[in-house]
Amino acid sequence: GVPALGAGAFASACVFGGGDGGSTPVVSVDSAGSPVLVGTPTQGDITYAGGLCRAVNTYVAAITAETAKDPNLFGDQAKLLRTAAPILDRFASDLDKARAPKDLSKFHDALVKRIEEMAKRAKDGQAPTPEELSRFSKDVPVPPEQVQARLAAAAKQLPECASFGIDNLFGTVE
Repeated sequence: GVPALGAGAFASACVFGGGDGGSTPVVSVDSAGSPVLVGTPTQGDITYAGGLCRAVNTYVAAITAETAKDPNLFGDQAKLLRTAAPILDRFASDLDKARAPKDLSKFHDALVKRIEEMAKRAKDGQAPTPEELSRFSKDVPVPPEQVQARLAAAAKQLPECASFGIDNLFGTVE
């Protein structure tokens, strides 16, 4: 229902924490007097969230399929490198196709660059660790809270984002 979605968006906004000690209102009131989440997602946010989620879903499905085919994949460095490099390349390419709103471009560019660097290292013979593969946005500078809240609210509207919590990109969920 709608109230649960509102509560979820509110909870997401709170999860990001930090900033100004919480004095920023998370909910404002529109001209009709109805409560509105500050940072209500734009069409650009929804399009971007969809692109991110589709890229992540493709990446996770590829890694999962390869690990299912060979449960010892992470024990075979050479095979892991051959397997991971093209998956990471495609992930970087898929992510790069997602068009970030202006206030998310720094985050987006840093995320794409990090994945490209992981792919390059794999091609150069440096196998990614399971942690790197699962926490691929680690050390990517996160956007401001309000922007994260907007993106989280956008993701909640999209079925392709249901299996992947977009807040995982911001390093808030282990």
